[in-house]
Amino acid sequence: MFAACHGGVGARQERAFAIYIDGTRGCKENPKPVVLWNKAGGGAAPEGKGIGEIPHGTKLDVHQTKEYFGISYYQVVYESQWGWVPENYVSKTEPSCP
Repeated sequence: MFAACHGGVGARQERAFAIYIDGTRGCKENPKPVVLWNKAGGGAAPEGKGIGEIPHGTKLDVHQTKEYFGISYYQVVYESQWGWVPENYVSKTEPSCP
């Protein structure tokens, strides 16, 4: 309830796991880099901005998960840069499109 009143961000606790960056959004698009955001919520978050790009297929460890208006964002580190990627651009298995 508190998170919904203050920007819509809520944290969930979970065990560490790995994800793959999926710049195809589940084979719906041609492979491309995915934006690394400074905040969970990406460009929709107050003062949210892109701080880098992560190549398609990159495997990363998730350090934290937050939800922003029903979309999960995963906190990752890529090239020493901490940031967030949205669930619709990740996969729990290595992406491969026909």
